[in-house]
Amino acid sequence: MESFDPNIVNTHYLQNVMGLAKTHGVIASEDIFDAKGIKLIAKGTLVNESLQERLIRFKLNKPLEGSLDVEGGISSQKLMEQAQIVLDEVTPLSMLMKSGASGKAVLAILKEIRFNKASTLLLSMEQGGTGTGFRHAVLAAVTGITLGLRLDLDSAALHNLALAGLLHDAGELYINPEFRNPGRQLAPEEWKHIAAHPRIGQLVTESTPGIPRAVSIAIGEHHERPNGFGYPRQLTANTISKLGKILLMTELLCGIFPKTDQPMERSCLAVKVIPGEYPPDLVSLITSSAQGAPSPALVDAVRHQELVERVKRIEPRMEAAIAHIETTMPGNTGAADALIGQTRERLLMLRRAMYSTGLYGCKDLQSHETQTSGIALEMDTVTYEIEWRLRELSRQITLSMSSLAKDDQREYFKTLVACLV
Repeated sequence: MESFDPNIVNTHYLQNVMGLAKTHGVIASEDIFDAKGIKLIAKGTLVNESLQERLIRFKLNKPLEGSLDVEGGISSQKLMEQAQIVLDEVTPLSMLMKSGASGKAVLAILKEIRFNKASTLLLSMEQGGTGTGFRHAVLAAVTGITLGLRLDLDSAALHNLALAGLLHDAGELYINPEFRNPGRQLAPEEWKHIAAHPRIGQLVTESTPGIPRAVSIAIGEHHERPNGFGYPRQLTANTISKLGKILLMTELLCGIFPKTDQPMERSCLAVKVIPGEYPPDLVSLITSSAQGAPSPALVDAVRHQELVERVKRIEPRMEAAIAHIETTMPGNTGAADALIGQTRERLLMLRRAMYSTGLYGCKDLQSHETQTSGIALEMDTVTYEIEWRLRELSRQITLSMSSLAKDDQREYFKTLVACLV
């Protein structure tokens, strides 16, 4: 992604533009020239599929995103309408809103957001199809502003946080849509494209006039983690910006808040599963917000048995992987040693996290207590979080081992991956 050139039209982005053009007027807001200064499209031209080849064939003299207007696209009014729906329907937000972080205060920040041509086009494309992308973007903006208000950020930072929330997944519009299908199990090579979307979003917004640099940086950091185990660049706490830390917490919450089963309690558990994974001030904020939540409901016997089986599946996988990395790796090299060191650190961290919950090695998971108390909720949340990280680790190992020169080293890591999955 470091070689990303904003003047070369991305085919997936262009497909999204053409999809939007089927329901909205997408117009060239200025003459569009190639890199040699030859005019390709005149100002005022209605963009349609007949122009696709012309745009794909030539490198442009400036990014296409800033040269298009959309009629009837996302407006301030549509943003405010969707934000009000989010505030009304996403109940955990009310628990998060304390100390001046009210729905009225959030809407006041959003009302002042002004979109340029590129951001209007990006958000309008996210509203297309099922509209879930736009709803997620608004939820991220609302949640991020709420966290920012709780942390007493100044007005400029709150506005930047709102814009970063709205555009944080813009990079997904530049990725093969097949990889974004929620029901698809991604192979490591496919997941590599998804993992690049924060960086793509950062580079796109960096090349867009009018978007503050702090917004672009935060977008690039919204899947990083302070302990260095995020992506795409494995940044650590001292290299992630303040807005980036809020946005990465926002991303986690936006994945949990739409759930109907104790979302605030799930969030509280998720941020504490692995110590150091999330910023401590934000962890404290989430934990305090969950106080006073209603007690978890009774889990039926069938669901409880499913949870027990999930817990039992994790332990042998993790122990087999840890046992494998303690064996001698053939043909040691610097790159292989570094990969095994990172893997060992990650696995031991995950095992410590499981031990801290009391679930790891527990022989009494079938007890009535685990079915009727918050332990069932903890089993559900913790196993989901740990399984996701094991799956992510297996993908990262698979991608990294492709650079190893020796076949016996690659076989060693293939066995390790087999333990994890």
